[in-house]
Amino acid sequence: MNKLLAVTAIAGTIGVGAWKLRGGHETEPADLVVDRLWIDHMPTNGRDVVNVFMAFDSEAMGVFQKGSRWIGSYEMFHFELEGGQMRIAYPQTGKHELVKLRARSCDENQMDFCLEVEGATRGVKQYYSMEGWDFRSQKDAEAMLNRLTK
Repeated sequence: MNKLLAVTAIAGTIGVGAWKLRGGHETEPADLVVDRLWIDHMPTNGRDVVNVFMAFDSEAMGVFQKGSRWIGSYEMFHFELEGGQMRIAYPQTGKHELVKLRARSCDENQMDFCLEVEGATRGVKQYYSMEGWDFRSQKDAEAMLNRLTK
């Protein structure tokens, strides 16, 4: 679990080049949302605070994180994803919420994918991701972190 936190802390502060997809094709949220790193913007320096969202399908766990290279906070959650809705349970507080998700390919803010989040009390309403920021396991996430930190 510590490695998951490391992925979210560092990945949000480092950019990578990637292929650009054109258009605004909407897809099923499960196809894009889970097992992918989502950020609200590319950081401009080590003190730039970035919002991160990640959901691991194999563990049905995710994280909302806000931080820079030097400071940060996070909250983990359990989830169930059905269609365009994610039922989220926050174990620390015992709170639950139903979040609507709209994931699509895009060409905005130099990113390949856009995620709109409606109804979440954590994080932000708009996230972005890039081609190559997907993973299928915690091991894949660790490999992504290694590529990003070289």
